[in-house]
Amino acid sequence: MTRGAAAAGLRARAQERLARELPGAIELRRRLHEVAEVAHREDRTRAALSDALGSGEWEPVAGGKSLLARSDPGRVGIVLRAEMDALPIEEESGAPYACRAGAMHACGHDVHMAALVAAFRALRSLEDAPPFAALFQHSEEAYPSGALEVVEAGALAGAHAVVAAHVHPEIEWGAASADGGAINAASDFFDITVRGRGGHAAYPHRARDAIAALCHIVGALEQAAARAIDPTHGSVLSVGFVSGGSAHNALPDGAAAGGTFRTLDERDRERMAALVESVAHAGARLFECEADVSITFGEPPLVNDDGLAAATRDELRALGVALGGPLRSLGSDDFGYFSERLPSLMVFVGVGGALPSDVGLHHPRFLPPDDAVRAVATAQLAGFLAAARAHGAGPWA
Repeated sequence: MTRGAAAAGLRARAQERLARELPGAIELRRRLHEVAEVAHREDRTRAALSDALGSGEWEPVAGGKSLLARSDPGRVGIVLRAEMDALPIEEESGAPYACRAGAMHACGHDVHMAALVAAFRALRSLEDAPPFAALFQHSEEAYPSGALEVVEAGALAGAHAVVAAHVHPEIEWGAASADGGAINAASDFFDITVRGRGGHAAYPHRARDAIAALCHIVGALEQAAARAIDPTHGSVLSVGFVSGGSAHNALPDGAAAGGTFRTLDERDRERMAALVESVAHAGARLFECEADVSITFGEPPLVNDDGLAAATRDELRALGVALGGPLRSLGSDDFGYFSERLPSLMVFVGVGGALPSDVGLHHPRFLPPDDAVRAVATAQLAGFLAAARAHGAGPWA
């Protein structure tokens, strides 16, 4: 048998086993959607996954917050990852299995988890498969980052590669995108507090106007960020809140603002942090005020391994999945903590056209169809097969 024929037979076996798992995975998706829980509170979600995986098939990691299911006890190998947490959004999907507890899977994590259970069970049934593990990771949407806690706990020791798939409305239904390089941005937060001296609104010269200083800083930040970073690089700075004062005719002692800056390049990330500091202090001084600046560095850029991405595109085609156009965004994902340590790949799976045009990620009516479970599981399978080329044996190599 030729190598190509062996690979084709392997794909066919994997697809056939996956097809058997899909009905149960769709039921699981609905159950996971109904019990949606926010970051660091995923108790019922873990219980549902534990039941679906079966006793003895998983172990708690990262302080018991995440689950790791191994195909070979004591080994990790290739890791397939799905996120467990939901968002604090009141659901408006109208689905009979909608969550009514003030949380919602508005980013597709219910689909990702159900697909990964199906993929794990299907691949585990192939006796000659190389060692692999399914990671059901807590807290992707909030800090502290679940991915960072998994890494710091040593749960991925011995891993060769990490693969994930994420639904995305910017990719057409039936297609998937697997591009190399930086595809998601680092996401960092800043808080600025301006300290002035309060006074009567009629006598601003006797006060030190913290609000005027802060308004100047906010405007200068967005202009300076547009000039400090190479315009051919992806970056954005946005102010998310401004607060200060409580009376029409009084100037407060202080005012505050906060926001994020997102970059695809680590050097731009350092430049943006320095920019926030310098603009805040200089702007405050113009109004004889002082500024305190706090910067919280979040997840790093998500960088797909070029070789793994190219091999996955081949596998997607072989599995009958159309390739979507390149997708790079300034959205973020703590999967970047994996990609800075190991060859990694995030595949974007299209749900565009399967949702209303005005509904995107994190929308209260975001609800991919049940068949998205199959689409995501197929993308997870493609990434696994690609990683197995480098780390497998026989037909897997």
